[in-house]
Amino acid sequence: MILFGIVEIVTAFTHNFVGVSTSQGTVSAYSTAAVGSLYAIAGLFVLTMKK
Repeated sequence: MILFGIVEIVTAFTHNFVGVSTSQGTVSAYSTAAVGSLYAIAGLFVLTMKK
């Protein structure tokens, strides 16, 4: 999840995902980066959970 979150943040600002261009809007970029950061934070929480 951490890796997917980081990749989503990078995709938000480069507007390129595996050769497919994404929308160039500012709101879209920031909202996608916010969702990516939530993915990364959730991955960190999963790693710190006790069994």
